[in-house]
Amino acid sequence: AGKEHRVPLSDAAMKIVELTTTAGVTAGLVAKIAPDVEVTRVGNSLVCRPPVVAGRPMVGMFGHLDTVKPASDQPLEISDGRVFGCGASDMKGGLAVMVGILARHADLPGVNVVAVFYDKEEGPAVDNGLEPLYATGAGPDLDFAFCLEPTDNRVQVGCVGGLHAEVT
Repeated sequence: AGKEHRVPLSDAAMKIVELTTTAGVTAGLVAKIAPDVEVTRVGNSLVCRPPVVAGRPMVGMFGHLDTVKPASDQPLEISDGRVFGCGASDMKGGLAVMVGILARHADLPGVNVVAVFYDKEEGPAVDNGLEPLYATGAGPDLDFAFCLEPTDNRVQVGCVGGLHAEVT
């Protein structure tokens, strides 16, 4: 009776690997699998907020949309439990996890989540997509945040005091 159907994460990752990850494409995917999530577009970035449960901490997930585009001559497959295709490891696998968590947000115990899909990861800071997003006021207030950038399954501390300077 009423068995829930869940799409395996590898299938979700395959779908994202097949796509060019733009804000519009990603917003459409989120709307399809998590229709109760509010999606706010800021330029070419997205802030995706499921309904908030009062009294719970807010956890932010961050991932960049400037990924490798699909190529017709590149293999696209799941082999030995791994997804292969353009951009699968950086950053489309992380984007699939973010979309999957948005789809299952109601099952998360004790936390609220928000997903920020930002347009550009590369520096210098002035070109990074996060600063303009937060400058608009659309960036969420968070208790904890992490970026789903690939790290070979190890916690890595990145940008521990970055400096962007202009020397004259």
